[in-house]
Amino acid sequence: MSTFAMDAVTSTLRTAEAGDFDEIVKLSEGIYAGHDYLPLIFHQWLQRDNIVVILAHCGVRLVGLEAYFVVDDGRTLIHRAGRVHPDYRGQGIFKQVGEYSVEHAKEHYPSLQRKRFVSIRDTEIPEPGKLHEMHIEAYHVGKEFCEKPMATALTNSMKIKTCTPDYFADIIESLPARLFTRNSIFLSNRCPFERLRSNVDHILRESTEVYVEKCDDDVIPNSLGVGTFSPRVKYIQWVAEVYADSPDLFQAHIMHQLKRACELINDDFIFTITMQDESLSSLVRIIMKDQLMFKTVDRYHNKTLKVFEKDLNVKSHL
Repeated sequence: MSTFAMDAVTSTLRTAEAGDFDEIVKLSEGIYAGHDYLPLIFHQWLQRDNIVVILAHCGVRLVGLEAYFVVDDGRTLIHRAGRVHPDYRGQGIFKQVGEYSVEHAKEHYPSLQRKRFVSIRDTEIPEPGKLHEMHIEAYHVGKEFCEKPMATALTNSMKIKTCTPDYFADIIESLPARLFTRNSIFLSNRCPFERLRSNVDHILRESTEVYVEKCDDDVIPNSLGVGTFSPRVKYIQWVAEVYADSPDLFQAHIMHQLKRACELINDDFIFTITMQDESLSSLVRIIMKDQLMFKTVDRYHNKTLKVFEKDLNVKSHL
């Protein structure tokens, strides 16, 4: 446990325990307009050996939180679920929680080099810290659609298959580099990973299923899709992240994930699609709005998902 003085506030920082759940629920009340996932996943995180949740208290009041896990062979800390109580914002708490997380991580990962995170907010983080930007489309899918023959009949001329863990481990470093950013980073449940075989277990823990197009066993696929069932406080989400530069192949992935989401959820849900190529957004809108008549989700309208990275060996205000 550590204590930091922050302007006129003294904060005590420590790792979270199961008994902190009620405080965490209270801290999370009302944020993200019901799209918050933390209260639903907190207990699962405590059971995982690769995620640490850091809490900041002022007196007996929980005022800040951040979760992290370390990937990329111990070199990268991925930050998640950062939040500060509204009454304590602007007092340095978020920065101090972040610094404590890095110190805590370095005790176990001395080769730690960088911190990486994502945001859909119009944050004021300077451009040098931004690796790249992903485009988001999100739509409401009703239970009645999932129950229609139309949903079960969704098909494509290009066939998509679910990867087994062993197959995914075999191909992850061989997938075409053109599909990804120059940093060779891709997202699984909005967590930014390098395409390393050592990350496979972390990636599969974050996702529900991973997909590629069907091809011969000795052929490297030309696409990758990651699908994640992601319950929220007031909603259910399916997070689809697709890497394909062929519009036909991209469409095949989207339709396959929509079908799988309907099969697995069979209830009202939000179908979010993340892609690197902005030109594919228009294709998504044609399919989802014009053809399937889905309504857009206001929270994600005109939003992008930004991926940031901080070099932990360089002092900055990130």
